[in-house]
Amino acid sequence: MKTPEPTVPTTMLTTIPTAIGAQPEEEELTPSPLPASAPPGAVYFDGFESATFPADPEWSTSDDTPWVLTSDMAASGVYSVRSPELANEQLTTLSSNLTLSYLDPSFEGGTILFQVVANIQLPINQFLYYVDGQYTGEISQQNEWATIEILLTPGPHEITFQHT
Repeated sequence: MKTPEPTVPTTMLTTIPTAIGAQPEEEELTPSPLPASAPPGAVYFDGFESATFPADPEWSTSDDTPWVLTSDMAASGVYSVRSPELANEQLTTLSSNLTLSYLDPSFEGGTILFQVVANIQLPINQFLYYVDGQYTGEISQQNEWATIEILLTPGPHEITFQHT
């Protein structure tokens, strides 16, 4: 049975917001005519509607198992990013990371909001998230879009989402 990959939606709201999701490589995607708008008070917002992921400088993904932009499923707007399919015949553990680097030293602190669907099979798969390399939380089984909030201290941060 094929396990769906975790998807983070096209609309990540935030004081340092984020959006995540992906899919296997497909035809070239074009910017969405439906603009996602930043929530009031947001200092950063990425809804992936520009269809430029993974070329956006603040986002990076694993080279060997990259997350991809997709229009298959989105919390709002058209796009999200999705983790790759990690199943393999050798049953070896694989992982894939997606990282948001918000490196503004003048960031005064706040909350990052992101929306995610994590269709995973425990104990085989996990969807974990980290702030500055420190484990912050995980999502077990989430079949519908869920909004996750993480409080961030002042200064620059790297937020990493990991699918294993």
